[in-house]
Amino acid sequence: MNNLCKMPFLHKYVNVIDNSEKPCCIFQGKEPLLKVRESFLNNEKPEGCSECWRREDNNILSKRQYFNKRFKNHDLNSGIKTFDLRLGTTCNLKCVMCGPHLSSKWHEDIDIFKKYVNSKIENPNQKSIDLNFDDCLEIYFAGGEPFYMNEVYACLKKMSMNQFNLENTKIRINTNAIINSNNKILKILRKFNKIEITVSVEGYDKVNEYIRYPSNWNEFLDGVKLLYDMSDRPKTIDEIFNCDKSFAFNITVSSLNLLKVFDLFDWCDRNNYVYVANFVEEPRILNINSLQPKIIDKFYKKHEEFKYRFNHLKDIAQYVNDNYKYDENLNKQMESYLLALDIKRNTDRNILYE
Repeated sequence: MNNLCKMPFLHKYVNVIDNSEKPCCIFQGKEPLLKVRESFLNNEKPEGCSECWRREDNNILSKRQYFNKRFKNHDLNSGIKTFDLRLGTTCNLKCVMCGPHLSSKWHEDIDIFKKYVNSKIENPNQKSIDLNFDDCLEIYFAGGEPFYMNEVYACLKKMSMNQFNLENTKIRINTNAIINSNNKILKILRKFNKIEITVSVEGYDKVNEYIRYPSNWNEFLDGVKLLYDMSDRPKTIDEIFNCDKSFAFNITVSSLNLLKVFDLFDWCDRNNYVYVANFVEEPRILNINSLQPKIIDKFYKKHEEFKYRFNHLKDIAQYVNDNYKYDENLNKQMESYLLALDIKRNTDRNILYE
């Protein structure tokens, strides 16, 4: 079965924010989980798995391929081995591309979000959960900001009392790195033998401060040092996959940072950090189709001049080539949205396009 993905069989995605259940975090379809499993058993390609097929068509490692490789020795009846947990919205930042549905701090600006992005946003109806991690080989926490979430602390405390978890369960955390050494989750995390830290960053210095408002670049660097020093300091993608304590940056490319992303790549390269990238699809007003053609032309010029350290990042230009279609209405909506945020936050969006 060449099309098989083991994730619907060995992985559990839990989102208490919207109570959703799907095969994985990037699944874009509406097929129920049982239907997706059936499709894979019939060697079919579920429509909702388009992101993996797109990456594979461009010779880029997909989530499906990586998961299958990692669990090649596990059959489909092995039970749940990995968890993806979205346990709440508690957050210390209100990033421009985020919103009150994922960040509690965004409620300070909810009037702007409702006016320009989604007028029907509702308060999440979070439910309590009780999960069994006894045989879990990997658990991934996203937020919100996991390092500020009591729900994450409760899970880690429970797992820290289980010797199997301490020795064998990889704890994966996606964070904005605005933390200090007294953080209680950071302290308990040090007890585990296997950890994977992924730091979200969208720009170098002031660009990141604008997008990941109200972060401070120097505080970000302090947090990065704390987390990086906990890791095995991997320098390549292969080392990421083969070390017990990994560290990498995840860069989300959008209309906000497409022109500035190469400055961030350069900073990562100079510091020998490993980094990967993906694209914003929602909110639509911040995807690349809201950018005028002249901005895209400037991007291609920078792309041609940049010396990529990681070949997989060239996929960014391919994505732009395959998906860009200028939408003037989106451009106007984006401009109005950013202007409203600038007025309320005393920021300046022009820093993104200088």
